Amino acid sequence: MAMQWSDVRGESVRLLSRLIAADTTNPPGNEAVAVKVLAEFFRAHNIGYEIIEPQDGRSSIIAHLGPNQGMPLYLVSHLDVVAAEPDQWQYPPFGGEVIDGEIWGRGSLDTKQITVMHAITMALLQGHSEPLNRPVIFMGTADEEKGSKWGMDYLVQHQPERFRPGFALNEGGGFTAVVKGRTFYMFESAQKGGGTVKISSTRDIPAHPSCPPDFTPLRSVVQAAHRIFEHKPPVRLGQTGLAMFKGLAPQFDIAPEELGVSLDTDEALVRTILDACDDEGLMPVLRAASCSTLSPNLMSGGTSARQLPTAAEVSVSCRLLPDVTRDDMARDLRTLLEGIDVEVEFEEFRQGYDLGVDNELFQTAQVVISELDPGALVLPFVAIGGTDSRHLRHVDVKSYGFAPMPGVEISEVVKRVHRFDERIPVDSLVFGVEAAYRMVRQLPV
Repeated sequence: MAMQWSDVRGESVRLLSRLIAADTTNPPGNEAVAVKVLAEFFRAHNIGYEIIEPQDGRSSIIAHLGPNQGMPLYLVSHLDVVAAEPDQWQYPPFGGEVIDGEIWGRGSLDTKQITVMHAITMALLQGHSEPLNRPVIFMGTADEEKGSKWGMDYLVQHQPERFRPGFALNEGGGFTAVVKGRTFYMFESAQKGGGTVKISSTRDIPAHPSCPPDFTPLRSVVQAAHRIFEHKPPVRLGQTGLAMFKGLAPQFDIAPEELGVSLDTDEALVRTILDACDDEGLMPVLRAASCSTLSPNLMSGGTSARQLPTAAEVSVSCRLLPDVTRDDMARDLRTLLEGIDVEVEFEEFRQGYDLGVDNELFQTAQVVISELDPGALVLPFVAIGGTDSRHLRHVDVKSYGFAPMPGVEISEVVKRVHRFDERIPVDSLVFGVEAAYRMVRQLPV
């Protein structure tokens, strides 16, 4: 049956409630239960689809509309969710209940709400008499929360022929910040890289704790952690970061001419805006987006308080500016820890990227937001976490985080995603559907 605009609100709520009730906690994932819900939806709307299941229960679903020629637009979301502890929630995390105009449940913000926005958009497109001018490809994938071994990474590595150069809309943006009375919708066009570094020290010390020596492995590791904690990372803005801060500058009465004169360095621009920003949710995100950060989060050493430790280590979480390479990080850490007897080992590394916003997708987003929320602006945004967009870079798909949700402010997102009482206003969900539909229809060929 053809989807009508009068159906959108009810269908969006029903589909999101069903997807939330399909428990896809990862591990183990079991995304097949969500894929079953989507397959039923696509069949009801005469949309062809394919299910990919590289391991039992670890399913992804792909649907295609439009011609086979032209630059494709991929509508991407992931179907797995992180664990939820029911006793921490006001309402059941897998209930999908509508309470006071909000849909509650795990995945309502990460990212089953985007799955719904994109699926309803596909149904609206299928029911429209005007033909599409490009391929539009829905991708609801598995395993994003644990690295995408069975999801997007699997598709990119083992089935790259599925992809052609194009754009993608994914998670990572679309939430809002209200700055000095003006609403900004975040458009994620860059992601920080990241990794985990183990800093360790080992030495057998012929001494007794009653006469502690000047050196022990634990002391060296503690010194290293202290130096990292005290380190003030330098500010450096890439193209997205600079566009983000310059986009905010007028809200703080920073005139355009100042940006090229008194604020002609990254650090001056960032410091000026951070000093003026009183949004406790936005400010730490802006700070994190302007520099690489290091956070020692796990330390171990010794086996007894009555014995000198012969080994100690600390694990450091690194969130790195998009252009920082593994070699850059290793060099910077060696310089920072010079003079301390420790070994530095990368246990994990992920390169960031910066796509910039000089393209028709960003321009279309600006037009759509001006139509749906007059006076609001689209703001380039550096994501401080990772998404499946990083995998799409390897098949020449430029993936941007943009699923507009008015009323879902960044300060609330950081409190709810991967935590408890996750929920989304129904009005925000419906707004996201219309924005996605208009983006598809208005994106130039």
